[in-house]
Amino acid sequence: MDSIIEVVKERLREFDLSELEDLDEKTRLRLVEIENLIQETQLIKMRHVEEVKKLKINISYISNSKKTSFTRKTLNNNPLLLEYVKKSMDSLNEEDDIFNLKRLKRMQDKLDDYESHNKKILRNIVAGKKSELECVKLEKEISILVKKINYLKQDNKDKDDIISNLRDRIDKGKLSNVKKMR
Repeated sequence: MDSIIEVVKERLREFDLSELEDLDEKTRLRLVEIENLIQETQLIKMRHVEEVKKLKINISYISNSKKTSFTRKTLNNNPLLLEYVKKSMDSLNEEDDIFNLKRLKRMQDKLDDYESHNKKILRNIVAGKKSELECVKLEKEISILVKKINYLKQDNKDKDDIISNLRDRIDKGKLSNVKKMR
C-alpha cells in the first residue's frame, strides 16, 4: 500500500496536479484505487503479451501440444505433414504480426532511408552554398581583374598615342631636316 501511495505522489508531481497531503481523505483513497487498477491492468497486459509471444506456431509447438496425437519423430518422418506445418508456419508468420514488429521494422527502415536521403540533400545544399560563396568571391576577383585590364589597356592606348605623337614629330622633324638638306 505504501508503494502505491508513493507512486500516486510521484504521478501527482509529474502531472503537476497537487500534493497528496493537500487532498481530502476521500480523494486520496480514490487516487490509490485508480493507481491500483492501473497497475493491475498493466500487469495483466504484460502477462498476455508474454503469452502471445510464446504462442508462436512452430514444429516444437505442434509436436509437443497435448492436442496432437503424434510425436515430433512422426512429424519429421512424414514429408506431407512436415511440409504442411512449414507452409502453415510461413503463412501465419507473414500474417501474424500482433505487435506490428514487422511493420515497425519496415517503417524504421523507411525512416532510416529518409534520414540518409535528407543528410545527402543537406550535404548538397551546404556544398551548393560553399560553391555559391566561392562564385561570389571569384566574381569579385574577376571584376577587379577586368578593371585592372581596362586600366592597363587604357594605359597602353595612352602610351601608344604618345609614341605615335612622338613618331609624328620625329617624322616631321626628319622631313623638315631632309628638306633643309636639299
